Amino acid sequence: MNAVDTKVLIYARDPRDPTKQQKARQLTARMTNGGLLWQVACEFIAASRKLTSVGYTQTQAWTELERVRGLWKLIVPSENVFVRAESLTTGNNISSGMR
Repeated sequence: MNAVDTKVLIYARDPRDPTKQQKARQLTARMTNGGLLWQVACEFIAASRKLTSVGYTQTQAWTELERVRGLWKLIVPSENVFVRAESLTTGNNISSGMR
């Protein structure tokens, strides 16, 4: 299984550099057994906002993410990651300073 970085997904949607766009599209089209890391999915949605100046909308980004999720396996961390994150944030009392 292969996975790509957020930049590859963004380059495939960004017409400002046709060479990068073509390479990114070719790479993702060849990935028949791909993995979509949950972090990359989240970053893609956030980074795609920078493409609004070239007409790429958030609706298109979410549609593209759904398409990719249909092709590749979504890889999420285990629940232990969330338990550990909660332990770290509550142990350091990060949220109390924000109130």
